Amino acid sequence: MGIKFGVITDVHYNDGTVQALWPAGGSPSFDAQYRQFSTADARYSAANATFESEAVDFAIQVGDLEDAQSEDYYGDLNTAITTGDAQFTVGNLWNVLGNHENSLFDATKGGELITNGTMEVDGNWADRLLEGGDTNLQSTTQVYSGVYSREIVVDAASEGMTGDVYATVTNKEYLLTYWAYPDDTTDSRHLIRLGDDSNFITGTVINMTGLNQDAWNKVTYLYKETAGGASAYVALLGTGAGTWYFDDVSVKANLLTNGMMTAWDDASTPTGWTSSATTGNSEVSEVDPDEGHGGAGVTGGAVNIWTDNTSNTWIGQASILTVGKSYRITVDAMVTSGTVKFYDGTSAVYGTVTGTGTAQAIDFVATGTGLYIQRDTTDVDITLDNISIVERSNTFDDFWTEMDTASNAGVRENVWNPDGKGALAYTFDYKSMRFVVLFAAAAGIVNMESPDGVGIGTWLADIALDTPKACVVFSHGLLTDSNFDYSTQDNVATIRGILEAAGNVQLMIQGHFHRNGIEGYGTPVKSYQRINDILYYYCRGSVLGAEDGNSGDTATTADSAYYIFDVQPSSIIGDNQFRANVTVTAYEKGKAKSQDTFRI
Repeated sequence: MGIKFGVITDVHYNDGTVQALWPAGGSPSFDAQYRQFSTADARYSAANATFESEAVDFAIQVGDLEDAQSEDYYGDLNTAITTGDAQFTVGNLWNVLGNHENSLFDATKGGELITNGTMEVDGNWADRLLEGGDTNLQSTTQVYSGVYSREIVVDAASEGMTGDVYATVTNKEYLLTYWAYPDDTTDSRHLIRLGDDSNFITGTVINMTGLNQDAWNKVTYLYKETAGGASAYVALLGTGAGTWYFDDVSVKANLLTNGMMTAWDDASTPTGWTSSATTGNSEVSEVDPDEGHGGAGVTGGAVNIWTDNTSNTWIGQASILTVGKSYRITVDAMVTSGTVKFYDGTSAVYGTVTGTGTAQAIDFVATGTGLYIQRDTTDVDITLDNISIVERSNTFDDFWTEMDTASNAGVRENVWNPDGKGALAYTFDYKSMRFVVLFAAAAGIVNMESPDGVGIGTWLADIALDTPKACVVFSHGLLTDSNFDYSTQDNVATIRGILEAAGNVQLMIQGHFHRNGIEGYGTPVKSYQRINDILYYYCRGSVLGAEDGNSGDTATTADSAYYIFDVQPSSIIGDNQFRANVTVTAYEKGKAKSQDTFRI
């Protein structure tokens, strides 16, 4: 009936050295002293070896698996748990989100200019020319993602709703995307206000035709700002009497210059782009649809890439991306023959275009700072237009996809997924116990509310802890006192009250700090506290510091901190409820350093 599990926290993997990122004396200077990065996969492997020898039932890492300074987050995340023996091989590997994951996977990032484009908040979209029985409401009738969309019911064309203002820059291109559900017709329309509030893009409404009625349609529109300022906005409108639903509205700056191909330095070089010499059987050329080369989806100026298998003609732009960041390419294409690739200028191919169509999308993580387009097959004749690259907003589902692919992950149950950001908190059951994984920032539990009103406190009380089983709770951020008094921050006191009121929580396991003195501050963190009959245990981070004779990135492969918890029930006090003895063995440098036994 007993359960034995391994715990490791704050691995902070980064395929680089701290000196190259935060030099000694930098900000914060103490991290240059106390963190090691590139040894993290070896330290993970050392923990796995001990967990195997002690035959634990499962393992859990309690947040900050990878350091937020990583230049190649996805690649490093995979490497951190799959290199050599670093992949856990004992039972399932469970994961807790830490503050470094929180900073990397923030759905509010990614260059978004629209406020509440997800429609999950009932606001930010004002009535536009509505009258009589017209309505503009948050709705659950038709939803593309999340819990809500926005519904307009109008009786005349160009009535609808207007979003909050955002700032634009003159001569910069912007990509507008949204999902439209026309209930009574096959089109929709929008307006885009210039940043200086002087007029609209194109001077009038923009009609989007050929949509599917009673279905969600993705609308994509690349435009160039001609008068930037702080008063730009988007209005989403009907084309006549009827009902429309809108969701996931986005405006982001195009990182490319002249993706619309409207300006050319000469006949073979679009302005802002670099192109290779057009020698032999190859050519980069401007295309005018009026000359018969445009085809479906190509409007205005466009670029044609033509080459045979004797040439590698290309076009591209340098120094526009950040290595490790996530991006999306959108492109309109007319393919006469062959395939072109989008790549980093050396060897990493982000994706290819081989068919004719508008708004073809390629999602990728940058391995270089430039973006280049070149033939991927032998004979190529392709016309491209409206090419954009925008930052991609990550969700925690991206993190779980990587983790589930790279490790022996278990099935998360009772998932808390606010605002569609992904699985932030969850539970899993093992034998006679339930294990609850909370979502916490460095300074306590994040106080977030999901669209359906189930905040993390409600989720914890009514779902996660609604079980007759004895519970163990994990949180990256501390819910106990330290030299940082977390008991007074965020909603920690409320969460502790929920744990106590449930009556079935016996043990709370926490991480976040890396050494016996909090990095550079010196006051020790208490290893454990018992508060109102719940044992709160703090696990030291895997990253060992200068107090152990190491500094910078010089730790040996054996330098690691990890723990084994052995829970052995001793007496039954109710259905699936019991008193237990918990033995906690703390390991450092591959050896058991201390052992404590507690009654819970």
